[in-house]
Parts: sequence; structure tokens; C-alpha cells
Amino acid sequence: MRYGKKTNLDLKLMRMMKPLREIVIYDITQTEFCIRLGTNSCLKAATTQIVGTQAPIPCERCKKRTWPFRECVRVLNMSRGCCGNCLWSKDPVHACSFINGTYQVQRVSYDI
Repeated sequence: MRYGKKTNLDLKLMRMMKPLREIVIYDITQTEFCIRLGTNSCLKAATTQIVGTQAPIPCERCKKRTWPFRECVRVLNMSRGCCGNCLWSKDPVHACSFINGTYQVQRVSYDI
């Protein structure tokens, strides 16, 4: 899947953000990880993991299995809100429930 010029803009903007965490990979060799960073979508996924915020409730795909990153992390206003693990996949638009509308927000009520 090609994202066009917006991907490059997202990456440029994310690179200006403050790093919040180190990448922790899971079930992938460092060599394979580094090779896949050569693709735009995987580089964007890794950058999302570094500068994004952890989702309070993981997307549906991450609930089943987080790969290649240990946490479900996203940058809300970039990459359509897709998390880093789903961006790493071959079809992030259909993989991430943050994008396809199946993500359920848990509402919390407070007694005042």
C-alpha cells in the first residue's frame, strides 16, 4: 500500500517530536527488523513507537498479538491514528481498529 507524499510529511513531523520511549521488538530478529526499516511504512511504524503515546486500550490486533513491538502505540493525528504494530503490517488500513472504526472507547462515569 502506498501512502504518497503525506507519509513523508508525517515522518518529518514525527522526527521533530520528543522521543518518549525506546523500541522494544518482539518475535523478530534485529537483522530482519533493520532490513524492513528500509520500507517507508516500517520506518513510520518505528517512529510512531518512539514518539507516540501508548493506547489506554490496545487495538483489536494488538489485543490478539503485539508484533513486532511490545506495546500498542499511536500518534493521534498522524497515520490516520493507526498504531505502530498495524503500520508495520502489510495492510494497516484494514488491520487497525483505530482506523476501521471497530475500536470501542470505554466510557467512564464519575459520581460527583
